Amino acid sequence: MQNKLFLKAADICELLEVKQTSAYEIIGNLNKELEEQGYLTLTHGCGLWMIIISR
Repeated sequence: MQNKLFLKAADICELLEVKQTSAYEIIGNLNKELEEQGYLTLTHGCGLWMIIISR
């Protein structure tokens, strides 16, 4: 995986060793946290920093 600031579901599958369904659930949860903090989110991915913080 290249250095990225934005991860898609496939990247999360590889990074966290989870299935695609779980990756989309993780993205949804992280995006929900961002929205609650007033950030705009994208449907099919999340920022790498959010995964590191939430781990």
